[in-house]
Amino acid sequence: MFGLIFGLVLMVSPVRGQDSTSEWQAQVRKYAQAQDWDSALRVVDREIARAPQDMDVRAWRARVLAWSGRLAEAEKEYLAILKVSRNDPDNWMGLASVYSREGKTEEALRALDVAVELDPKRADLHAARGRCVPQESEAKLASNFRKLWIWIPPT
Repeated sequence: MFGLIFGLVLMVSPVRGQDSTSEWQAQVRKYAQAQDWDSALRVVDREIARAPQDMDVRAWRARVLAWSGRLAEAEKEYLAILKVSRNDPDNWMGLASVYSREGKTEEALRALDVAVELDPKRADLHAARGRCVPQESEAKLASNFRKLWIWIPPT
C-alpha cells in the first residue's frame, strides 16, 4: 500500500511542478502584453530565487529585459547564460536580437552563425540571419545586380 501511495505522489509531483511553471510563464506573458515590465521581472526574479541554476528561467529574464528595452542588461544576462550553457540556439538568437537592436551588426551576425551551426534546419534562424545583413551590403548587392542587368545582352 505504501508503495502505491508513494508511486502516486511521484506521478503527481512533476505535474504540479509543470503547472507551477506554466502559471508563472502565463503571468510573465500577461504582464509583458500589458508592458508592465517591472511586474514581469518580479515574477521571473521570484522563479530565479527558487532555481538560480535554471538557465531557462534566466533566459526568460533576458527576454523580458530585451522586450522592455533594457538592452545592456539583457545582453549581460544572455552572456551569463551562454557561459554556462552554449548549446541552445534560442539563447544565441536572443543575444543576436539584442546586439541588432544595439546596432552591433557584426556581433549579431556572429551570434546567429552559432545559432545556425547548432540547429541548421531551423528556418527562423536562417531568416533572422538574412534580416541581420548590414544594409550597406544589401545596397552593394542591389548595385551589383543592376550592373549585371545592364550588361545582359538582349535576346
